[in-house]
Amino acid sequence: MTLYCVGTMHSDFKGPQRLKSFFSYTKPEIIIIEASRGLIERRLQDRENINNKAKEIISRLDTKIESDRIYAENVMRFVDMVYYEISSSYEYKSENPKTIILPAYTDNTSLMQIYDQLGKKAKEKGVIFFNNFDEKSIKFLKDLDIKKNQDCTDEIYQKCNDLNDPLFGNSKTLENAARNLDDLMESNIRHIVDLDPQANIVFPCGAGHIYGDYKNNLYDRLVDLSPQRFKLVDVDKL
Repeated sequence: MTLYCVGTMHSDFKGPQRLKSFFSYTKPEIIIIEASRGLIERRLQDRENINNKAKEIISRLDTKIESDRIYAENVMRFVDMVYYEISSSYEYKSENPKTIILPAYTDNTSLMQIYDQLGKKAKEKGVIFFNNFDEKSIKFLKDLDIKKNQDCTDEIYQKCNDLNDPLFGNSKTLENAARNLDDLMESNIRHIVDLDPQANIVFPCGAGHIYGDYKNNLYDRLVDLSPQRFKLVDVDKL
C-alpha cells in the first residue's frame, strides 16, 4: 500500500492537468476527495451550473475581438479549474472504472459548520466566490492575467506551510479550522486505508493540511502509515 498525500491549491489554473498527470503517475485504486459525499454532489452540481452560465456568456461574445477572445479563454480555463480536485478524480475514474472514489469526511454537518464560519469571515473581507457568475466574478475574469495569476499561485505553493493569512487577521483562525478539519478526516482516512491495505491511494487535499506549520498537522498524524507527500506543483518535475 502507498498513500500519496498531494497538497493542492484550489485556485491553481494548472491544477486539472497537474492532477491528471499525478493520477497517471501513481495509478491509484482509491482516490480520497477532501469533501463529504453530500458536498461532492453539491460541487458537481455547482460545476454544471457554472458551465451552463459560462456557455451563455461566451455565446454573447465576439471572439474576433481580442478582449472578448481573452475573456472567453479565461472563462473556459476557470470552468476547467473550479473544484478540479473532484472533477479530475471522476474523469480518471471514467477512464479507469475500477477506481474507487471515497470522501475524506463522513460528518457533513460538522464540515459545513466549519466551512460556513470560514466563508462568513471571507465574505466580510470581500473575497469573491465563484459558485455563480455574479458581477464581481465577471469583472475579475475580464481583467484576469492568467499567467500572472499562475505565477502567484506557484509561488504560494512554496509558502503553503505558513498559515498567517491577512484575510483572517492572524494564523489562529486558519489553524483552528485546519485542526478541526484534520480531526474529522484522520479516522476516516485510516478506515479507508484498512479497507484495502495493498491499494495505491491518492489523497489530494489543501496543501496547508499536510505542509502547515501548526503542530501535529494531518500529515504528522498519518506518519505511521508512511505516506508519500507531494505539492501538486512538483508534478511538473516528474
